Amino acid sequence: MVNLFKSIVVFSYCLYFLCYFLPVIYLFQGNQDINDALSWNGHGAVIEIHHYIGWIVFLGFAIAFFGMLNFKSWSRPLFVALITFSILRTGAQGIAVFTAMEGVLSHLMNLADGATIVLMYFTDLSKKFNKNT
Repeated sequence: MVNLFKSIVVFSYCLYFLCYFLPVIYLFQGNQDINDALSWNGHGAVIEIHHYIGWIVFLGFAIAFFGMLNFKSWSRPLFVALITFSILRTGAQGIAVFTAMEGVLSHLMNLADGATIVLMYFTDLSKKFNKNT
């Protein structure tokens, strides 16, 4: 169970890392049509989120994933808080424009995040988190 959990956490973080930096890769491909379409991302947002918030969340996820790999008790609420913030931010960010690859990666990441939460809270692994501060 521990190996499965750690594998899912690493898989999830790799997906998150890739999803975070994939738009940068598109900028360097030079396809102006894709860049024009992606530029609409965030149009009509209820709340405009500044880019530095994204970097803070990215760092928060890195810290949470490190803590989860080491079964630190503080990593569980941090991870759930970051997931909750991401869901709320998505609902208020306006138009979401992404490529098919980003969509697939996002769905896989959501599945991995759900599995991570289930394993952290509803299996015997929760005892490992409760022992470590």
